[in-house]
Amino acid sequence: MRVPAADDTFLYFRGIRTGVARLEDGERDAMQAAVRSILDYLGQEGMVYYAAERHAAATRITDRVRLQSAGTVHSAKLVQLYYRQVVSQEGRFLYDVFTLVRYPRREVVAERERYLAERKRLFQAALRSWCQGRAAADKGHDDKALADFALVRDLLARIPRGVYLDLLAKTGTEDFARQAESRRRIVEKKVRSLVVVVSAPDGVRRDVSSLFSPLVVVLEKFGFSLQGPVSRGRGSLPESRYRLEITVGTTEPRDNLGQFYSSLAEGDLRMRDLRHDQLVFSRALQSRGFAENADAARYEALTAFVARCVDEISTVYGTSHGVETL
Repeated sequence: MRVPAADDTFLYFRGIRTGVARLEDGERDAMQAAVRSILDYLGQEGMVYYAAERHAAATRITDRVRLQSAGTVHSAKLVQLYYRQVVSQEGRFLYDVFTLVRYPRREVVAERERYLAERKRLFQAALRSWCQGRAAADKGHDDKALADFALVRDLLARIPRGVYLDLLAKTGTEDFARQAESRRRIVEKKVRSLVVVVSAPDGVRRDVSSLFSPLVVVLEKFGFSLQGPVSRGRGSLPESRYRLEITVGTTEPRDNLGQFYSSLAEGDLRMRDLRHDQLVFSRALQSRGFAENADAARYEALTAFVARCVDEISTVYGTSHGVETL
């Protein structure tokens, strides 16, 4: 199938599907291939389609071709459909299908205008969220500010940098993307600030930081800005939004027939929202440790207790996706 040269009025796009068992499937796939070629051309015109946008545009173009193929010359149109039957090496009859779609240049302009209008709408929405978030942060409404700043980031992520800068220039607006992200990080650190307070046996207080380091890792994974862990009773606690309280003790290690020692660690894990003065969750946990001497058995029990704490934190925040949903 020969593709005509483009002129001042129309562009031409070819779609091919080979080796298909059903002619209807070949026609559909060849049409989709032609539509993909049109989308690629629109992308070269400065319209960087994301997945959802490509799908919506493909639907619009396909509908135009199918519904208006017998309409006026100023529309997308299926110009030619050609197929041939071939025989595979296995002796099966298959089809090669070719389509030729004519697409008006003025529709390219219309798509470009639609695309830029949508970017402008996103830009204006991001600008409103930036102003609202800044006002909320100034008033101390941290949760509202964090939501607004996060929305700014999500909206601007859908606008190519060049289009964003062009809209800034046209509207006389200062570059607010970096400011919004900077404010978001500041507020997020404040909103998700957490101090870990540990009440542990005297013998392990000096090892609190290293013992509870796996817990620190998982809390940071879920977006908390951490302070601690600190031992209860050692000075005043730093200011924070949340407080994770861990109380743990161990039983006296038992000698099991001179072969090994065992010890039981048991205690509580509590998360408190200090701003709203409420308990977020509470768990009673216990674990055992075994070793060749008493001190090692106690330490193994505590290590296993920390692992249980990590599992509980992962269960709570792995399903709730962060503190703001609790």
